[in-house]
Amino acid sequence: MKTCPHCGGQLRPSVIKCVHCGSRLDEQPTGQPTGTPLGVPAGVPAGSPSGAGAAGAPAAGGSSASGAPAPSAAAAGAPARPGSDRTPAPPPSVFDPPKPPSPDPWVTPSERLERPVQPPLAPVVVAAGTAPAAAAPRARTARRVDLGLLAAGALALASAAVALTSLSLPWVTGTLAAKGPRDKIRQVAELPFFADDAIVRNVVLGLAVAAAVLGLLWFWYGLDRGVQLPLLAHPGVALLAGICGWALVGVTRLGAVVWETGFLAHAREAGLTKAAMQTLLDDRNRRVLTFATEAGTTRFAIAASLALLAGLLAWWSQRERPY
Repeated sequence: MKTCPHCGGQLRPSVIKCVHCGSRLDEQPTGQPTGTPLGVPAGVPAGSPSGAGAAGAPAAGGSSASGAPAPSAAAAGAPARPGSDRTPAPPPSVFDPPKPPSPDPWVTPSERLERPVQPPLAPVVVAAGTAPAAAAPRARTARRVDLGLLAAGALALASAAVALTSLSLPWVTGTLAAKGPRDKIRQVAELPFFADDAIVRNVVLGLAVAAAVLGLLWFWYGLDRGVQLPLLAHPGVALLAGICGWALVGVTRLGAVVWETGFLAHAREAGLTKAAMQTLLDDRNRRVLTFATEAGTTRFAIAASLALLAGLLAWWSQRERPY
């Protein structure tokens, strides 16, 4: 630290302007002529006895009491370099407490007080018509019900319900007859077959689950027309389910290819053992199989048609969607 020659305040070694009085450190104090040593009153020559007595030093060109030559007037009047008689400050240590930030050395306290305090800027109000398109908030469209999608959801749920009811109805009635002597045909058994008697049950359950899920999703998304349908609720899923349903209806009309295993399952109802029924079915020259469509097949055909209609209606409802 060093001392200001004007006000005596303590300053850092790197400061060239006093933070207390605002004076520059390389200037002479006010009322002190250049070349006059510090502590000598103004107007007294540096080499006069009074000046020397006041300063407590011998006159210029004299010697001190110890015999050492006294400094000259020019040397006595020259200002000392700041910090030349000070030892360098020790480097900062990591164990030292943190120091608060020092004030600006170029601004005196009086200047800080004289600085005007700027009031906070008032918010700028921009009219809606003059605001740029990018800055204007995007208006949210009003929530509107999608009646077409709601109707498609209702048809899909109806398709699932109708498909499930077809499981409790007979799909076909199978008649097994055998040729006797002189090509006389003798009826062996007449049995009703349900969806459980063939692979039909799995397809029916698959269509019912798909239609039910689509119906619920379409009901949910139909409450707001501005929402995009996800891939899981795509109308093409219902169309595919309806096509598969009609394909199953066609397969059930193939007869023995689908329902032959049903005769083995109901052999006791025909009064035969499974071995005797299997022997009769293996003799393709003697057996005669006929199948008649029952209510279960018709009911499932209606369910497949409802699924197709629901898919088409949902597809139509998606043609123009406001966003």
